[in-house]
Amino acid sequence: MKRALKTHFKDFVAIFVLIVVALAVLLGILANQKAALPSWLPWLGQDFYSINAEFESAQAITPGQGQAAVIAGINVGKIGAASLDEGVAKVRLDIQPKYKELLHGDAEFLLRPKTALSDMVVEIDPGTKGPPPEEGSTLPLAQGVSNIQLEQFFAALDGDTQDYLVLLLNGAGQGLDGKGPELSKTLRRFGPFAQYTARLNGTLEKRRKDISGGITAFSKVATELGNNDQAVADFITNSKDNLEAFAEQEASLREALREFPSTLQAAQSGLTRSNQLSLVLRPTLLGLIPGAEALKPSLISLQNLATNTTSLVKNDIRPFTRNTQPVFRDLGKTSRSSEVTTKQFRGVFTEFNNVVNLLARNPDGDSDEGFLFWAPWTAHNVNSSGTAQDAAGPVRRGISTINCNTATIAQEISPMIPQLLTVYRLAQLPPPTNPVDGGICVNAPPAGP
Repeated sequence: MKRALKTHFKDFVAIFVLIVVALAVLLGILANQKAALPSWLPWLGQDFYSINAEFESAQAITPGQGQAAVIAGINVGKIGAASLDEGVAKVRLDIQPKYKELLHGDAEFLLRPKTALSDMVVEIDPGTKGPPPEEGSTLPLAQGVSNIQLEQFFAALDGDTQDYLVLLLNGAGQGLDGKGPELSKTLRRFGPFAQYTARLNGTLEKRRKDISGGITAFSKVATELGNNDQAVADFITNSKDNLEAFAEQEASLREALREFPSTLQAAQSGLTRSNQLSLVLRPTLLGLIPGAEALKPSLISLQNLATNTTSLVKNDIRPFTRNTQPVFRDLGKTSRSSEVTTKQFRGVFTEFNNVVNLLARNPDGDSDEGFLFWAPWTAHNVNSSGTAQDAAGPVRRGISTINCNTATIAQEISPMIPQLLTVYRLAQLPPPTNPVDGGICVNAPPAGP
């Protein structure tokens, strides 16, 4: 043996080198072929999380050729094996462990070709419910969808449908014959539409957080309303009382609205005359400008007059007022004598006070308000007639056009519902009959047979 080694040493070295090179080439080929190598193999070995999925057909599945398993277009594993189990194709999927937590118990699997050469790939919908399936578990056939081949689609059609499809394709070929450039231009026009759609989807994606925040805030508001149902009930009760108060003042509101057009006409006439006054007054005001400019010297002269008369007031008028003080003291004694006379006037003012009480005082238990209670309402109605808005905002005006049937139905139904009655009164819909002008049903055409 030693003699053989010494004699053929170079041959042994060459054979060893060839074996090492062959192993390196083999490992390189296996790596490039994306084969699932065991984890104990250094550098190329890898651990996998394996599960099985059932399909009706595993056509074109070739394990060991690197056929991928993807989630949202990302390669997460490989097809490890395929077998037949009671007439159902069972495909083993070797998933990378870092993607294990993405899968759920309701995951779905779609087996479809990635290229026209039937290079198969398994698209995985990870699902949303349940924990990840256990290692080696088999997901049922209901969660696996196989690829539908074109010949299977045509085989599912009946004879008439196949004939109609042939006629359709022949007609399309004749219609598009020689019109390739036009069809190409038409298809190119979808490019901008796709770009705008992509931008819109991107914007909606960016606003997803805002929408989520809005929904969360709305949920909190709904929760608070549920926790404070008594406050909501009080709000509704108060709103009902306010609406009833508006309904009680229907006559006043109606009268105010009736006076509103004439008030607007009067206001328009007054503004027109005010404009005329402004046009006439403008020359007068312009003429007053020289007088205003000359006012400064007059004021200076008045200041000089006050300065010059200071000594007169100080030396003459002030001593005079001091000398007249005894006279006013005597007048005070005289005024005391007139106190007796003023008592006689008390009765007159008492009766006058009673008259004022009739105007302003509202005794307990008396339902009729005094004159001064209605005076603010009169001012409010005058103000409402002269303005274009009220406490609820700008007054909206419009014309309601209804026929005889609508007026009759509205008059019959509105007393049954208090809210509808309030809306009916606020809208001032004309009644079907009216003693003054006969109503809208007098001139209505007769109903058909």
